[in-house]
Amino acid sequence: MLRLMLLRHAKSSWADADLSDSERPLNGRGRKAAPAMGLYMADKDLVPELILCSPAVRARTTLALAARAFPREIETRFIDDLYDFGDGDAIIDVVKAVIGAPSPLLVVGHNPSLAGAALSLGRPNLSPVRSRVAAKYPTAALLVLDFAIGTWAALAPGTGEMVSFTTPRDLGV
Repeated sequence: MLRLMLLRHAKSSWADADLSDSERPLNGRGRKAAPAMGLYMADKDLVPELILCSPAVRARTTLALAARAFPREIETRFIDDLYDFGDGDAIIDVVKAVIGAPSPLLVVGHNPSLAGAALSLGRPNLSPVRSRVAAKYPTAALLVLDFAIGTWAALAPGTGEMVSFTTPRDLGV
């Protein structure tokens, strides 16, 4: 059994129009949501063994703020292909390519790629979790998927069980 967690970066700031998209920082709301999500993850034993993160400032900062709540330092890889806004295939390809990656695995990235990957990987059923993901994947939201596979290379569409979907609003943030 392998567990994949998909964390969307927290709310970013558009205050400085001169910054490139990849350089946008978090806004105040994002700076509150990211640590709250980290505390939630630590409390619910959702601490990853490996983190794959987009190199964008907003994703890196989200991770840094969330990871403060983790009980130990976790290996993190910043992967250019996760700075993606497509249908989710790039995320799936990155995860499948990480040979020998442990579980749980956390991916920190962007929408609509995260929602696309989630809906592609999750079983096509009418579960309440899937319905929430399909309706909206807000900033700093965390989806947990479980797979009955032995290696990430075996990841396939429609095989993941959507275990939980938590948003900052669920945490009162």
